[in-house]
Amino acid sequence: PLKTDIFDVTPFETFGRHSLTLALAFIGGMTLSLLCTFQVESLYVLEFWAAYILLALITVLIFFLSMRPTHQVLSQAKEQEQKEVRFRLLRASRDLMRRVEQSGDVDSVAAEVNALKVYEDLLKEAQTWPYNTRMLRTLFVSVLIPLGSILAREVVSFLTGE
Repeated sequence: PLKTDIFDVTPFETFGRHSLTLALAFIGGMTLSLLCTFQVESLYVLEFWAAYILLALITVLIFFLSMRPTHQVLSQAKEQEQKEVRFRLLRASRDLMRRVEQSGDVDSVAAEVNALKVYEDLLKEAQTWPYNTRMLRTLFVSVLIPLGSILAREVVSFLTGE
């Protein structure tokens, strides 16, 4: 069985980088096709924009769907950890209530309940997708590269008089 630390997804970021590479390869193909076939008149055609937006959405889907199995592994590990914490929290809470009713020492049990609650909150915040902000930024900026490349091509064409 695979041991995962839900608080450290760094070992899984390789899968995020792989997904980003797949998406960037798709964007590269999209850019090449636009550079080879683009006509300025296309900017005024609704179908061009619909196709471009669809291709941009497909790129984002490629990114997320290719790392979905890793997300599922991390989600399952997180869920298992949350079940264990909820079970322990419930047991400690009942022990606390029993000690309150018996006027016993509640300090150690109250500290345990508090620590378990903090841990439960930390688990809720744990990330289950193997990417970081830099990967997302790269993806979303790169989706704009095909448009930037055709605009650059047209500017160069205009400046050179072709």
